[in-house]
Amino acid sequence: MPYDASLDKTLWEEKVEVGEFAFEVKVMQYNEGVKKINIQRFRGEMFSKLGRITVEEAEAIVPLVQKAVEEIKKD
Repeated sequence: MPYDASLDKTLWEEKVEVGEFAFEVKVMQYNEGVKKINIQRFRGEMFSKLGRITVEEAEAIVPLVQKAVEEIKKD
């Protein structure tokens, strides 16, 4: 079955800016399946794989990941 964007739901999201980048942490669910955490790095409108991150970036992202975990556990 090919990917269908209409079945992909964003259940929670929060962003944080670190230097020239913005990081977006989301709780996503595809086709009523398992809820998962998605992390993306943005520079303007362009996004890229997260890859390697600095300590400052990690310190900014970790609290958002913890919030995402709490959102998933609410159910």
